[in-house]
Amino acid sequence: MPENRYNLLAERLIKVTAGSSPPQTLSLPEVLAALASGEQLEFAALQAYQFHPWHAFLVQVAALAAHSQGRGDVSAIGAAANWQQALRALTDARDEPWCLVVEDLRMPAFMQPPVPEGSLDGWKDDNATDTPDAIDLLQTAKNHDVKMERIAAPRPEHWVFALVALQTMQGYSGKDNYGIARMNKGYSNRPSFAAARDLAWPTRFIRDANLLLAARGQIASDCSLDLETGRSLLWLERWDGREQLAITDLDPFFIEICRRIRLTGDHDAIAARWTTSKAARIAAEEQKGNLGDLWVPVKVEDAAALTAHDLHYETLQEILFSGVYKPSRASKVQGVDGDEPLLFCQLFAREQGKTEGYHERFIPIPPKARSLLATEEGRRRLGALSKQRLDQVKEVPKKALRPALAALLQAGPEKLDYRDKRIEPFAEPFDREVDRVFFPELFADIELSPEASRVKWLKRLLDFARQTLEQAKESAPTPAARRFRARAAADRVFNGAAHRMRAAAGEFTGQEGESDEPRTDN
Repeated sequence: MPENRYNLLAERLIKVTAGSSPPQTLSLPEVLAALASGEQLEFAALQAYQFHPWHAFLVQVAALAAHSQGRGDVSAIGAAANWQQALRALTDARDEPWCLVVEDLRMPAFMQPPVPEGSLDGWKDDNATDTPDAIDLLQTAKNHDVKMERIAAPRPEHWVFALVALQTMQGYSGKDNYGIARMNKGYSNRPSFAAARDLAWPTRFIRDANLLLAARGQIASDCSLDLETGRSLLWLERWDGREQLAITDLDPFFIEICRRIRLTGDHDAIAARWTTSKAARIAAEEQKGNLGDLWVPVKVEDAAALTAHDLHYETLQEILFSGVYKPSRASKVQGVDGDEPLLFCQLFAREQGKTEGYHERFIPIPPKARSLLATEEGRRRLGALSKQRLDQVKEVPKKALRPALAALLQAGPEKLDYRDKRIEPFAEPFDREVDRVFFPELFADIELSPEASRVKWLKRLLDFARQTLEQAKESAPTPAARRFRARAAADRVFNGAAHRMRAAAGEFTGQEGESDEPRTDN
């Protein structure tokens, strides 16, 4: 009888730490039982960019198990033995789908679909590795930021995390290498926007799993998914690389796969082999990634899943408050999130043939902002204020900072050249300072009148601009003979512009004086 190895249901393969206690290894049912009971765990071998894939997998598989047991709360399942039984029930009492290595290739293995041919003989020898990071999300072929094959002695859990990340987060990566259905086109991504009381694994796990269970019917209705008999663990289904699954045949909580891959090996080592496919596993192009994902905002105009490449304050302002996007279910503050929840944003950015880094951001939400975020009217109010502030952010560099920097770098000419490429590096600290305070100060000022809010924020921006200008004075390359003239010109331009902007904002009354600003060529 063929041997199956590394059974996640029965073997303790996943190393965890809990506070000051010694590390321990747990089976998958023990991990789920511990999280559902509120036990504080950290996953020792998990990379930062794997946090969301692993969290999403745990939440989805827990929700599937709880639903199959008729439970509306994952905490009600109880002991690890009950979790083991519930998970095994999802695979018709078979353990092969939970094993990393299954010698009978016609059977599924964990996150690995059956191979109808029963052999890997037709798979290219070049598509093989004995290190899990080679199948992971990162594009490490050039050996730059993250080194290739950096895990010298991989443990089974490294393969678990890499498989989950690959199969549930990967995008298009070359001919016949298709990405997941839960993203809008192949060079997109599957971001996460979620609120929580804190960022502890059990807090977020229980919250999101129960939220997913409560939304089951609505997700099915919104996305035309099969509420009763839909396929859930897609690695159970045989796949020849051509056949596609229809959206209408999938469970609302389905856990997808996007690549044909198999692990082989013995107790001493694991290796991976993979091949291409002639079509994406799920026929979902028309859905534009909008498949009820708990963590992904959806664009209102065309119902497309969010594609973002950074978590800059301007990007987040549009996603959270502009009304352009419908917030993700997970980002809506719930009663269990307490009076001062966090908004946790995660994003693994990619472009054609490369990755653009992992980004994460934590935004504390104070009580007065929490109440606004709980209603549509409150979100619109925050949106109006944040848009006004964003306009001011753009105005200060345009009217005050960049002209002053131009005057400094060009030593006070009669006409300023805004096309001077030297300006941009010296202006960057301003944007970093704005990014640091944009959301805390937005939430702090929501009870001010529009006029008071405008004046206060402008003063803050002008302070940042002045700090930026002073830093540039110390570091900008100006000839010694013209240094005083350059600095004086910069101050004159900045002060004149700042005065006019403060007057326009209503900070004080009186006639504006004639501009001391030099003429420009734009």
